[in-house]
Amino acid sequence: MRLFRSRVRSFCRDPLWVAATLYLVGVTSAELFTTYTDPRIGMLTHCLLLVTLVFHAFRAPDRETQSLLVSLLFAPLIRILSLSLPLTRFPLMYWYLLTSIPLFVSLFVTGRALGFSWRNLGLNLRRWPLQLLVAASGLLFGTVEYLILRPVPLIQALTWANLWWPALILLFSTGLLEEMLFRGLIQRTAEAGLGRWGMLYVALLFGVLHIGYRSFVDVAFVLIVGLFFGWIVQRTRSLIGVTLAHGLTNVMLFLVMPFWSWANPLAASDPLPVVLPTPTAIEARVPTAIAPSPTPPFTATPTARPPTPRATATATPSATPVPPSPTPPVEAVVLADGVNVRAGPATSYAVVGRVDSSESYAIVGRNAGGDWWLICCVDEQEGWIFGELIRVEGNPERVPVVPGPAP
Repeated sequence: MRLFRSRVRSFCRDPLWVAATLYLVGVTSAELFTTYTDPRIGMLTHCLLLVTLVFHAFRAPDRETQSLLVSLLFAPLIRILSLSLPLTRFPLMYWYLLTSIPLFVSLFVTGRALGFSWRNLGLNLRRWPLQLLVAASGLLFGTVEYLILRPVPLIQALTWANLWWPALILLFSTGLLEEMLFRGLIQRTAEAGLGRWGMLYVALLFGVLHIGYRSFVDVAFVLIVGLFFGWIVQRTRSLIGVTLAHGLTNVMLFLVMPFWSWANPLAASDPLPVVLPTPTAIEARVPTAIAPSPTPPFTATPTARPPTPRATATATPSATPVPPSPTPPVEAVVLADGVNVRAGPATSYAVVGRVDSSESYAIVGRNAGGDWWLICCVDEQEGWIFGELIRVEGNPERVPVVPGPAP
């Protein structure tokens, strides 16, 4: 106990440890705001963290402190990019690719400014037989994480033609990028500034950025995986194994496991729908990582109205009226758990309720763009849901265009 108290006192006296802890708390708070309250509050919090880190790094008293603070800039930057990049008009897989480009450029510039070469950051083939074994662990991690989250697939069918390009994007835009950032740049500067606890700090930061899945079991799982990856990099000074393992984890999670019948009973009968989540973690539970193009919005087809019958003076008896066949309703079937229902057709509107996978609601309207649908009723009121998170059953052309409320 005395040793523990002395360690706590020494941490509290170290200004870098205090600052690093406060920034970790700030990132955690921003992720909680983004996921459970209002994404705008989360975005604002991340922006404030980014500005604070820049000024703090500029006034850092030594090189080690400055290097750590500069590397921590990527934590809020990742979320700011993912929240600000629009997604409505292009496939989600390309959203991962486009988001990774400015991050790769920033990583290159930051690494050069801090004096790190690619080899220093871990891009080398040291102990490559062990790296292959580490890479194979991604198959296990992806299976376990799928059993925790059970996300919908990012491809329509498990075929080589559908698989190879999304798998390549996930390997480079999530596996390589995130490992170069967390186990390469941030862990290296954290170990220099925080000592042997730097690896734990980076694993905590990595886990916190997965709060958007709305599963604290997954956050704990990611923390354990982050510690394992960090330990491997610490021992081998190579990112090759963990990069391949990270990429394979996401390939198994989003591309392979949803189609295996033993893991997903629906895969044995009906093809699983493809859900293209928005960048906002609240609208869809695929924040890491990120398929065919989104379904184009429906365009209203004008329908000719039947002529109004006129009264005639004929005495001819009319035929017995035939009751019209009932018009099948247009319904929305929810494709994911924890999907937000909002007061208007945009993420800027307040959340009025949440719906879960397989629930069905009547569609009573749509916006002019055809990408948001007005459903009834959630908590005894109508609300708007993003079109790529539902499956429309019935004829969508019969749904009227309804103007949304003023923001």
